[in-house]
Amino acid sequence: MKIFTKGVAISLGIIVLSLLVGVYFYPVLPDEIASHWGAMGEVNGYMSKLWGILFVPIILLVLLIILVAVPHFDPKKEVIEKMRGIYDAFLVLLCSFFFLLQLFIIGTNLVAWIDPARVFPFLFGFLFIGLGFLIERVKQNWTMGIRNPWTLSSEMVWDKTHKLGGKVFKIIGVVACLGVVFPTVSFLVFLIPLIFGIIGLFVYSYQLFKKEKKEAK
Repeated sequence: MKIFTKGVAISLGIIVLSLLVGVYFYPVLPDEIASHWGAMGEVNGYMSKLWGILFVPIILLVLLIILVAVPHFDPKKEVIEKMRGIYDAFLVLLCSFFFLLQLFIIGTNLVAWIDPARVFPFLFGFLFIGLGFLIERVKQNWTMGIRNPWTLSSEMVWDKTHKLGGKVFKIIGVVACLGVVFPTVSFLVFLIPLIFGIIGLFVYSYQLFKKEKKEAK
């Protein structure tokens, strides 16, 4: 398997850009910056501005190293190789999400009118809509996707679960974006569909597996 692919190169570029943006805004940031928010968008955690600008680039670099290495140990690594474009898109999507998160952290510490309760729904909506488009095309593997005993035991169960999962993730993403309009309940607007969506996909894959086993007898 290739290590340095187009997706890895773009992801590294996003990490470097993230670091440069942090360095650029470092002089104008307060010594302690808001870094954690509650469900209603209230600040409930702070960190030093040095750690604040380094946190996202470091997390991204560690994540990228792990995500590049893991497929090499996948029993079905040849599947990852065949769908390398999808996996690369996943890397870029994840890095883009964290980069936008860093821009939000910097922005909310410099501009008072930025409302976390309106921004977070958009960020998570962006992430899940992107995941929805990717996950419906993922083939059976041990690295990426909806992995449970039933999807990993049957390609039919995997394929059908991921086709439905793509739709579910897109719906979760769109619903999450509605939190921009309803900031006071934006956390619940995202969390409730997420919980029901994940539970529903697990139940769906289990039912498919039971049906397949019954028909095989």
